[in-house]
Amino acid sequence: MLFMSRKNKPHKVILIGDAAVGKTTLRKNFMGESTTGQYLMTIGADFSIKKIDVDGEEHILQIWDLAGQKQFGSVIDGYFKGTKGILLVFALNSADTFNNLLSWLDEYIKAGNEIVPVIILGNKSDLPDRAIERSQVEELMKEMKNKFEEPTFYVNYFETNALEGVNVVEAFDDIVKIMIENEMHFS
Repeated sequence: MLFMSRKNKPHKVILIGDAAVGKTTLRKNFMGESTTGQYLMTIGADFSIKKIDVDGEEHILQIWDLAGQKQFGSVIDGYFKGTKGILLVFALNSADTFNNLLSWLDEYIKAGNEIVPVIILGNKSDLPDRAIERSQVEELMKEMKNKFEEPTFYVNYFETNALEGVNVVEAFDDIVKIMIENEMHFS
């Protein structure tokens, strides 16, 4: 068996949210991969591994991009295991994708998983037909904090444009840093 030190143990983050909100494009942008801007449905899950530097230490990040279609729900539950952070994604031009965020988090919890840090990503900030305002996201964040009633529950928000890379690295950096802090605190 290969021994892995804490810093070499992979940190698993999942991207969840409705179909066509930009989860795959966010992952590919963070990985430095090119994207076409055309929608390609993720079936089940896709993942990437990236070595990252945090405060001078190398860490391994597993990024799981989970399908956004409800018909894959039973398959997706299996991919939740071992998650240390969640990127909860909606499209700023779609109220429906925003309104479904809590149900995605509920699915994660119902599958028997522990509460982990959450970053909400309002993607497609470049589009003019905005349906969700920052104040609505702030209300949702308050609702999440009240729902989970854990003093250590962490939630943050970024508006992103996955195609152009706006706030993509910043969002991933934020989730990674809080995941590492949690690991150090609870280990």
